[in-house]
Amino acid sequence: GSLEKNNNNYVPIYSKPDLLVQIAPNDFSNNLRGKETVGLLKNGKIIPAPTRKQIERGNLFKEHIIAYLNDPARAYFLHIQGSGRLKLPDGSFKFISYSGDNGKKYKSIGKILIEKGYIDRKNLSMQSIERWMHNNPQESTKIMNMNERYIFFKFRKEKNPVGSSGVELTMFHSAAVDNRFIPYHTLLWPGIDLRKAEPMENRTLFIAQDRGVAIKGPMRVDLFLGYGKEAEIIAGSLSKKEKLWALIPRNKRVSN
Repeated sequence: GSLEKNNNNYVPIYSKPDLLVQIAPNDFSNNLRGKETVGLLKNGKIIPAPTRKQIERGNLFKEHIIAYLNDPARAYFLHIQGSGRLKLPDGSFKFISYSGDNGKKYKSIGKILIEKGYIDRKNLSMQSIERWMHNNPQESTKIMNMNERYIFFKFRKEKNPVGSSGVELTMFHSAAVDNRFIPYHTLLWPGIDLRKAEPMENRTLFIAQDRGVAIKGPMRVDLFLGYGKEAEIIAGSLSKKEKLWALIPRNKRVSN
């Protein structure tokens, strides 16, 4: 990617616009109920935040562009991951992290591709999704827009992202969980060898230090594997069911 638009790098990455505001109904009145949402302040009124399609087609926040990537598919996966490493033309790196979103519900592109018969469930991986997107650019745009959720980013000084628990994540040791079921800082023992992505005896101890909008329930965990081609290959093959142990002190209980 690059910090300036050019022939190779043309897919924008945005910082969070100030006009996008978090709205909690009960902040206005105790009689108002409902989940928090995100609205756009426009002409003195708060209207629903724009969708992915509206943001990208309308070029709504062009003054908030902080970088450009060279591939729509890679940009989309950056949105899913919520953080990443941007390699600039001079070989240096910029690290970017999540700074906000448009409040829309997340929809898995993998599930959409399976439902439409574009990819078999048994062959689903990050690599197979990316390959399909490259081979079907026009249809890929339509599929991506079915996930209305849009992520905004900021540059960070730390090499690794900071999890929602407030701790900088560590490669091969940090995990994202649904912290309604698995408390932060719980020790997790996955039943896989991450170097080969197959069930084996050689495993790595993880700590619950982050959460994600797509991570729902006690049976879903995402593992932070760092950067680079090896991490990408391993991560892309882990979208399947495996065993996971949560290590809890004998005198402690995990509430539902």
